[in-house]
Amino acid sequence: MIPDEIKRIHDEAGVVAITIDDERYPEKLRTLPDPPAVLYAKGDVSLLNAEKHSAVIGARKVSMKGMDVAIGIGNALALSGEVVVSGLATGCDTGGHLGCMGAGGKTIAILPSPVTQIEPRENEELAARIVASGGLLISEYPHGTEVTPDKYIARDRLQAAMSEGLIVIESFLGGGTMHTVGFAEELGKLVGAYRYPGGFDMTEKSEGNEYLINERGAFIVRTMKDVRAFIDKMNEIRRNK
Repeated sequence: MIPDEIKRIHDEAGVVAITIDDERYPEKLRTLPDPPAVLYAKGDVSLLNAEKHSAVIGARKVSMKGMDVAIGIGNALALSGEVVVSGLATGCDTGGHLGCMGAGGKTIAILPSPVTQIEPRENEELAARIVASGGLLISEYPHGTEVTPDKYIARDRLQAAMSEGLIVIESFLGGGTMHTVGFAEELGKLVGAYRYPGGFDMTEKSEGNEYLINERGAFIVRTMKDVRAFIDKMNEIRRNK
């Protein structure tokens, strides 16, 4: 039971609580073994059950090349009618959100914190812009919940579940990106990774991408033609459901 004071804060902030038996609750999350009992949402809740969701994920400390790639892929996905899902983190997540909005698309940010207490703080303006542009912020945590490391991993599982496919922009061999990929693989989602051309474009932040491509069979994304092929593959998966 949510205390009345928390409900008041939610109401004032325009936050709605969507329980698992609410028709607005996303079908894609119902299939999880541990679906959130409640989602707290701010923005256009109809996006929860949009036809097409795809995720853009990757390192928080992104290279200049990686940020350009994240923006470009977010843009291309939006132009194809995808709702771009990411985690509002700095770096690749930010690029995915910005690229999507730059193309006039809608984006969903899934937070490890309450939607009334944006984490990271430096992306408070981005969160406001997402809502103002017709997007959505969601969290499984009510106002006042402490942000702890486990909540980032829990957020990663929601990103994977909400999307038919995800594209890794830049990644280390460990870290949160690999958590999200692991959840996506368990759920049978399509996993793609940007392949860096080599030379000065290769950094330790792209080692995870090479590992995903070479060892785990990730869909190679190198050009816009590859992005379109990735989208076609997601659409094929949707048709065969």
